[in-house]
Amino acid sequence: YANYRIGATHTDNDDQMHKNDAKVDNIYANVEGTVGRFTYGGRVFANYSRTNGYNGASLMNTLITPPNLPVYNEDGTFFLTGNSGRDGNDIHNQIWYLHNQEFRNRSVSAMGSIFGELKIFDWLKYRLTYTYSYARNNDASIVPEYDLGTTNGRQAYNSQTLTYGGSGHEVIENLLTFDKTFNDVHSLSGVLGMVSEKFDGWSTGVSGRSNEYSGFGIATRYPDNQIVTGSQYNEAYFSYLARVMYSYNSKYMITANFRADESSKFIDGNRWGYFPSFSVGWRISEEPWMKKATSNWLDNLKLRATLGWIGSANAVGRYDTQSVVEVDNRYYTFGNGQTNSAGTGTASNAPAPLIENFANPNLSWETTRDAGFGFDMDMFSNKLSVVFDYYNRKTTDMLLAVQLPRSTGNINSMYMNVGSMKNWGIELSVTYREQIGDMKLTISPNFSFYRNEVTSLGSNASLAGGNTNTANVTMTMVGHPVAQFWGYKTDGLFQTDAEAAAYVNKDGQRLQE
Repeated sequence: YANYRIGATHTDNDDQMHKNDAKVDNIYANVEGTVGRFTYGGRVFANYSRTNGYNGASLMNTLITPPNLPVYNEDGTFFLTGNSGRDGNDIHNQIWYLHNQEFRNRSVSAMGSIFGELKIFDWLKYRLTYTYSYARNNDASIVPEYDLGTTNGRQAYNSQTLTYGGSGHEVIENLLTFDKTFNDVHSLSGVLGMVSEKFDGWSTGVSGRSNEYSGFGIATRYPDNQIVTGSQYNEAYFSYLARVMYSYNSKYMITANFRADESSKFIDGNRWGYFPSFSVGWRISEEPWMKKATSNWLDNLKLRATLGWIGSANAVGRYDTQSVVEVDNRYYTFGNGQTNSAGTGTASNAPAPLIENFANPNLSWETTRDAGFGFDMDMFSNKLSVVFDYYNRKTTDMLLAVQLPRSTGNINSMYMNVGSMKNWGIELSVTYREQIGDMKLTISPNFSFYRNEVTSLGSNASLAGGNTNTANVTMTMVGHPVAQFWGYKTDGLFQTDAEAAAYVNKDGQRLQE
């Protein structure tokens, strides 16, 4: 037999804001069938979307614009605000942006997955799954010459930017599963598997400018003013995994897991990480002596404990083990004058190579040891349930961006395996269920308590992070939580103008308006 399903949707959304709209088309199909001991299936999903409109924070900028500012002048032209003298940020006329700048996006995405499963024996199955997803984006923007009368609100030319990009994600899974019971009391199950995962992507862009307005043709019609950019990436993982679970009469349970993971983020010799884990469980409520003592109120009581190791490579980028050299215009002086980033001066720009990052070939997996214990309890015909967990985790070889001395030049930090931290805490969940006539009542309060502490940073006294537009806002130090927010403590807020007027400097001048 076989089951099929196919469908399609179309969405056409005209936004309330000028020239903002979106159209989205989706199509999907599923199929699953069985032939003897073989089961097969697949699913496909595809999406095509078109959006137009200003890509800035239109709604947010509108909300923060002072309501007393007009949109138009008396002669019908747009009101241009000038500089804001309060917080250093320009106040822009958002309606002007919506009428004078154009942005559009076209994107296509698709995902397909197929599987086949063979029942070798009633207790043994092999399953192969292949999944691939693809995405393609095309962005275009055009900004005509403008002068808003503000510090940053000026552009003396017409400009256009075109960006193309695509990405792919492939996953192949091979799983052999078994589940068999012996003599009605011995249950043995498990999984043996191999997983391959690949990511790839690319992007290319071109921007151009001209004193002549020619719509979306600016970037291609004036090659002398073009800037072309591009990038490409690849990333891959490969894993072996195994799990074995044994249960005796649903009373005593043992589970053992093992993973061997390989990541392309690390160089040969450091790519593989090996991570075992174990757990045990004891359903003590099934013991005859416990049943005899608690049969009138206890339905289930299971004690459990775990110990395991897991690895992570998420903190580092794809190429942090390799030095990346970028060729760019760095405004080197050739001639009698000097030039700068604004393009002024008598010297010409010269493309030159620059090291974008320092490589650390010694990077390896960050490892976390996780230990814990807990219990599950059901009482009074399952009306009351209690779940308790205690956990204690220690992370070693942490992947952190270590600040480098300024003598290194333009490079601020480099990733290293440094330091360690620990996390510990408890979690408690209580659930009460009651049937009152036709009404079902469920009450489920939860309580949690946890702590985080950095125990080592190697040779570093502290690490700054949380970079914003102005400065780092977090600090990681030994004996404190990781990435702790770091800033000034205040004495409070001024409630009246008189309080603000009393806040003066050493010369008696008011500090707050």
